[in-house]
Amino acid sequence: MLEQLLYAVRRIPQLALRPVARRWFKRIGRNVKFDPLDHFNYREIEIGDNVFIGPGAWFAGRKITIGSNVMFGPRVMIQAGRHDYSATDGLMNRQPEQPSELVAGVTIGDDVWIAANVTLIDGARVGDGSVVAAGAVVTGDIPPNSIAAGIPARVIRARMPVAEWKEYRRSVLRKHQTS
Repeated sequence: MLEQLLYAVRRIPQLALRPVARRWFKRIGRNVKFDPLDHFNYREIEIGDNVFIGPGAWFAGRKITIGSNVMFGPRVMIQAGRHDYSATDGLMNRQPEQPSELVAGVTIGDDVWIAANVTLIDGARVGDGSVVAAGAVVTGDIPPNSIAAGIPARVIRARMPVAEWKEYRRSVLRKHQTS
């Protein structure tokens, strides 16, 4: 029975999700596809155009900004916020979240692929044209045109040579930003 229900929910047309999605997100672009069972909380999530979010996503916290033409593999977690655990006069599960002004947020540029099971925590930034390998934990900056992997994620190489990247940015990215 549960499997049939999940199958039915996942078959909800993306168009039918648009009105609901507008309530979940601060801004949502055109042609954004996600699983209806994905978890999104807080209204401070901004998503550009042509974004695919794989099943099992968990986006929580404040100040999440996702560019255009971005792909997320299954089970990606974005945790853009922190609990204030410095108080020692109370239980850990009663500690408040840090106020918005202390949250750095998570920013993902344009034309990015975040592979399966990646975790991005508060302060993570992934530059345009980058790839984050499966299972990585992003805790800081991944520069544009990079391939990053590991825990914590580190750049392992450039996605393409600098000359090709400059031409790619000039022609391909600019073309898709205007269409």
